[in-house]
Amino acid sequence: MQHVMMRSDLGYWAFAKSFKPQFLRFMGVSLEVQANMTNVDEHYVDGLLRAMQPISARTAGVMNDFIRGQTEVNLPLETLTTPTIVFYGKDDGLVNFEYGQYPAQHIPNTKFVPFESGGHFLVGRMEAMHDEIVRFLRENKIINL
Repeated sequence: MQHVMMRSDLGYWAFAKSFKPQFLRFMGVSLEVQANMTNVDEHYVDGLLRAMQPISARTAGVMNDFIRGQTEVNLPLETLTTPTIVFYGKDDGLVNFEYGQYPAQHIPNTKFVPFESGGHFLVGRMEAMHDEIVRFLRENKIINL
């Protein structure tokens, strides 16, 4: 099914639009998270789904993720010098928790912020993420607000 969707902008759009709950589940957002979405969350998710169009522009990268995925993490992350913040939903249906932790364990000066729920899109976590980002930017003297 995923290979069919990835090869057709129209098919991808139609599936995302007509079978949104199933599509979001396919994208790592559980039905439980979906059941608790607010109007703001719906707007956020709809924006993400629109931003993913056309899928043909993303196919090569998505296929690379499928092929290499979570098995080939061999990047020189220790050489990065920019303060980094990593968010992760523990109920992410696409990326396992250890993979989510990996950058935080290897990039110096990284803050790892796990959420119990929110799925791959971190639905319902925008306000908390905003607060964490502002705190992180202040702590790293990037902003003075």
